[in-house]
Amino acid sequence: MVIFIATHPSRLYDVTYIRVLYIFIFSFRCSIEVEDNIAQLTFNGINRNDNGNYKIIAKNSQGIDECEIRIDVVAPPSKPIGPLMISSVHPHGCKLTWKKPKDDGGSPLTAYLIEKKDLDKDIWISCGNLHKV
Repeated sequence: MVIFIATHPSRLYDVTYIRVLYIFIFSFRCSIEVEDNIAQLTFNGINRNDNGNYKIIAKNSQGIDECEIRIDVVAPPSKPIGPLMISSVHPHGCKLTWKKPKDDGGSPLTAYLIEKKDLDKDIWISCGNLHKV
């Protein structure tokens, strides 16, 4: 994740980024670059645990200013929770039942895609979807 912050070109700022509840230490996860009037903060290896409010504090010999931003990390959802239950089997189909994933990835689930494996060709084939989640 990259955050860009515009600064006044004639002032040099000591920019500090503080996460509410803990401080991000500039290490292998964080780096900052300043070019012209743009400060660029890069977070490496960001994950859903990094969701939260961040405070950006800029200070120099002329004073201090701050702003707060909200970061919501989104990702693919985790896999549905098993076991997969199969019932009402008949020649034209069956009923499949499972539990929703523990983590929706930060966005509501919109569909489940159902696939079956063709054992002769060793490939997965789409055989249905469920859009009412």
